[in-house]
Amino acid sequence: MKESKHGKVVSKKTRPKKQSSVGMKQRVSQIGQGFKSMDMFGEGVALNISGETKFQTCFGALLTLLIFGLSLTYAGYKFFSLVYKEDTSIVIFE
Repeated sequence: MKESKHGKVVSKKTRPKKQSSVGMKQRVSQIGQGFKSMDMFGEGVALNISGETKFQTCFGALLTLLIFGLSLTYAGYKFFSLVYKEDTSIVIFE
């Protein structure tokens, strides 16, 4: 707080600091790159694109996660059906 010429106390209002839009864009870009790095369908290129030897996309990463999730779910289902012996039918061919 400051004192003015007339002896009154004057408070200086401070503005809240705005988040740097550059910092936010950089963070979003880092998250996007991390997500794209999961893309197992990325194609190799003969030339480097932005220093990368594969061109990976968000769609490829999403497809990778979907396939991984479905495979894990199916393996879990088969494991539990084996452990709890849910399918005990015997098939005999003559």
